[in-house]
This record gives sequence, C-alpha cells and structure tokens, in this order.
Amino acid sequence: MAHLESIAASFRAELKILIIGGGIAGLATAIRLRHAGFRPTILEQAKEFQEAGAGIQIQPNAARILQKWGLSNELARYAVTPQDILIRSWKSGKILSRQNLIPFTQERYNAPFFVLHRADLHDILRQEAELLEVPITLGAGITGIDPEKPSVRLASNESVNADLILGCDGESSACRATIPNAINAQSRDSGDEACRIILKLSEVQQHPELQALVQDYSINTWWGPHSHVVTYSLPQRDSFNIFLARVNPSKNTAKGPRPVSLSEVIAAFRGWNSPVQNLLELAGSCSSWILQGSPPLESFVHHKGKAALVGDAAHPMLPYL
Repeated sequence: MAHLESIAASFRAELKILIIGGGIAGLATAIRLRHAGFRPTILEQAKEFQEAGAGIQIQPNAARILQKWGLSNELARYAVTPQDILIRSWKSGKILSRQNLIPFTQERYNAPFFVLHRADLHDILRQEAELLEVPITLGAGITGIDPEKPSVRLASNESVNADLILGCDGESSACRATIPNAINAQSRDSGDEACRIILKLSEVQQHPELQALVQDYSINTWWGPHSHVVTYSLPQRDSFNIFLARVNPSKNTAKGPRPVSLSEVIAAFRGWNSPVQNLLELAGSCSSWILQGSPPLESFVHHKGKAALVGDAAHPMLPYL
C-alpha cells in the first residue's frame, strides 16, 4: 500500500496543471490542488494584482473550507460577522424578514457567516498560495487555447503545454469558448445595473438617523419595485458599503465599473425609506456596472477531459440568482 501511495503521490506531483486566472477562484483552486499533492501553475493576464471590488459575503459552507485550510487567524483580522440579515420594505422600512446569523450559523452549520473586502480575501488566498509555493506568472495574457492537446498560447507568442487546463478567468472567460456548446453561452447583459457607494463607517455611526443600521454590523436590505438596496459594514476599513440594483436606465453596455451621476441615482430611489435617502445624501460619488449573466452550460468539462471551467467562468451568477 505504501508503494502504491508513493506512485500516486509521484503522479500527482508530475501532472502539469495550468490555472488560467489568478482571482479568488484561481487561487482557491490552486490551494486545494496543492493540499491534494498536485503542483499547479497560475497564469494571470494582469501585470500586477490591484485592489478591486468591495465587500463579499462568505456563506458558512465556504467559511468552513477556509477554516479547514488554516486561515481562521487571517480571516479574523479582516472579516466581520453580522448579527442578522434584515429584509425591509422599500417604502416604510418595516422589517419583513430577519435571518439570524449569530449564533444560528455556528450552531446549525458549525461555521460562521462573515463579510470582508474582496481585496482582503484575495490577499489572504494569494499569500497562502505563495506559502504553498504555487508559481504565479503575471502578465501572462492568453491568446489561444487548445483543449485537446492541451496547451495555451500567450500574448508573447509562447506556447505552454499542460496535462490539464482549468479556466478560472471570470465571467468574461476566454476559456469558456473551448467547451462544446458553450460558444453561445458567453456572459451577456442581464438588463440590470448595479451601483456602488462607499461611505466612511464613522460618519454613518455619527448620523442620528442611521446609527441603527450599524448596530451589531447587521446586513440591511430594502426590496422594492424592480430594485433593491443592500448595506453592510467593514469596520476594519472604516467602510460602509451600499449596493443598489435597478433596471439599466441608459442601456449602457460597459461591463466594468464607471462613474455615474449621483443625482441620477438619488432621483431613481426618491420615495424610498428615509435611511436610504439619508445614505445617498452622504455620498460623494457612485460607480455602476452592468450585471452579467449566462445560460447554464451542459457541462463544465471538455469532452476530452483535459480542460474544465471553475467559478464565474463556469457559472456567472447574478446577485439575486
């Protein structure tokens, strides 16, 4: 048995796995593969990792995995565990539903529900991947993928062969087109727009009509006609984040965040519950982007078994499913 395990370990170490994309999905995939004895390599098109995005909610099933990887101490430095998730009427602010998180998730799932900045989670995973000696090549833009060989061609015109290619390159995945029947399942405009506003948490805490929103760092949501609003706190960054989703008013097709008129957003949510109005009045700027979705794929794996998709490359999901 020991001899067979030695052969298996040698096979895992020698298998050449290329992970396309060094975001959260790519780093998490690399970490899990290293734990299993494989030696993957990450190819990331960006020349350097830059802070992007805002907060991200980590559900108990994902939190349990991160804890199993020994990342509890790092997460404790950046993450906050909200007391509850509150769903409110868009007009009156009346609480329509309350989902307790403390102590419910720990008692029910033996893991917490927490919120942290996307960049902090990425940094935690990147450091862990580096500790596990995962090679990460930056500036490795991909211009072509052969899922049968398999191999990838870089922007430098270099060809890199592999035994397995894992596409972790996000909702605008270049790898998705390598999967049969996925060519017509590229991410597409959902018809909805997301807006993001970031305030200083300390300013919200000092506002007499908003202090209730930051008690116990609960997540507050307001559901209204064709729109919804979500707010949450990131105390480690003195940040209070506001996410607003609405029908795209301009039919703008830009995928990435862009500045949007704050007066336009205020007008769109006029008549909503007064805390929403007060928060928008505190804002100094707002960014927006088009929410992308995609039809479900028949398979995330190429029929030759040498290429597969992971994360948003496989199933880009809208925040409201």
